[in-house]
Amino acid sequence: MILKKIKVHNFKSIYGDFEMNFDDIKGFWKIEGSVGSGKTTIGEAIIYGLFGTVKGKNNRDLISWGEKNCKVSIECISKGHELVINRNIRGDLDVLVDGEPLVFTNKRDAQSQLEEEYYDISKMTLELLCIISFNNFKSLSNMTPADTRAFLDQVFGFSILTEYSDICKNKRKDVSSSIIETQYRKESVLNQIKKIQSIANIEKIDGDLSVVKSQIKENETKKENYKREYNNSINKTKEEVRSKQDELAQIKVLGANKAKEIKFIEQGTCPTCGADIDQSQLEIKKQEREVFLKQYKEIEKQIQENQLWLLGELDKYNREIKKYNDKHSELIALKTKLEEQERRASINTKEIDVLNEDAKQIDNEINKLHIDEEEWSQLYEILSTSIRQNILSSFIPLLNSSIQEYTRQLNLPYIIEFDNQFKCSIKLFGIDRNINISSLSTGQLKTIDMCIILGVLKVIFSGVNFNIMFLDELFSNMDIELRSKVCNVLKSELKENQTIFIISHQEISDANFDGSISAKLNYLNGVEKSKYEIKSYTL
Repeated sequence: MILKKIKVHNFKSIYGDFEMNFDDIKGFWKIEGSVGSGKTTIGEAIIYGLFGTVKGKNNRDLISWGEKNCKVSIECISKGHELVINRNIRGDLDVLVDGEPLVFTNKRDAQSQLEEEYYDISKMTLELLCIISFNNFKSLSNMTPADTRAFLDQVFGFSILTEYSDICKNKRKDVSSSIIETQYRKESVLNQIKKIQSIANIEKIDGDLSVVKSQIKENETKKENYKREYNNSINKTKEEVRSKQDELAQIKVLGANKAKEIKFIEQGTCPTCGADIDQSQLEIKKQEREVFLKQYKEIEKQIQENQLWLLGELDKYNREIKKYNDKHSELIALKTKLEEQERRASINTKEIDVLNEDAKQIDNEINKLHIDEEEWSQLYEILSTSIRQNILSSFIPLLNSSIQEYTRQLNLPYIIEFDNQFKCSIKLFGIDRNINISSLSTGQLKTIDMCIILGVLKVIFSGVNFNIMFLDELFSNMDIELRSKVCNVLKSELKENQTIFIISHQEISDANFDGSISAKLNYLNGVEKSKYEIKSYTL
């Protein structure tokens, strides 16, 4: 993919419109400016313009503060097509392919179509090898197995192997499920054979099937009638209990009120006005309260008696229902035996022969499915292991050789090698022992990763056809001499029509660069707004 031009509107600290034509910016450039001035914003705008998201960012946070929308327009050439991609945070996406609009039903379909048919670079490749933020960089020298698999899939094109491996794995899983289902079918056939054969051995049972069916129906009718009678019987008592509980609640309230009156009179004087309280009604009030208490106890006793009666009726009900259920189970068992006995006379040995033939055919199906399962397993093993290992084995030596070349150019004392599982080991010259990566300083780890990235790019450069590279905070934790060496190595790797942008807070001489982009913050109405000054040193 060759990036030609980017236009940005209200993207992060870039307020209003900003445009950069990459045809006018070739070679080794630096982007400089204070913290928050928008140095990394251009790289993030490229990722957003191409893929619609920026890793670790919420799309709403990409809009300039105080604004309602932002837009990014990308012009590029990819897979021989001229693409113009116009995208905004609201979800609008317009794509022109060779001047013709790309027709799609929704934004997700359009993005998938762009990446599958027109992009020759993946988002992961772009983020890992083209627009690199070293402060957030996940070291290539210390990847987890999941990171390694994703890296090989996306960057080295192993995704097609993974895709076909997954197809084989799913096919094998489907065949395994079919084997289980077919085995269940065979088990069902064998059970049918056993059942037919066992009918002849059923003990002779006396009884009339129609009479037993009638008895079952009669028993169920009696049970339902009993249930109905029981419900009618207890509903009246339950209603009486509820009525007495309501009456009890009323008496309780009246008694409580009477107790308050007695307490008030017993005080002797009014707590509000201090006047004497008439004591002549005290005994009457107490007698009235005693009447309420007596009524309360009588009603409470009646409720308890009714509840005990209900519990007794429930126990009786459960015993009666159990009798009906036991009778039902007995009759059903007799009915089943009589039905089997009735079928015994019509047993046909040809039916067993047909079932045996079905069982043989099912055995043939199972054998064929086992063969299919083994074939899919072997194919999965070939794709996921053998071919992957062969491909890795073909380029790992070249990768290691390229990495060693860069370590020599930078005068690094390390031997950095990847094995055929794409696992990295690091040694010091003259010491046959791996270095624990956690023992390396940030600067040491960064220079090692720089060599690995350059080695990877050299091996797969034709597959990472992108003319722009952003290296954000590459030089932090590096001394002046090492920064100069890295600059020389990067410049030596530059191809025609390529641009490398170095974003750094470190002081680096202009003599190392072909131009610079100065990002400055302007404070307007309390808002920080980026302004870029592009200056070529070669003019």
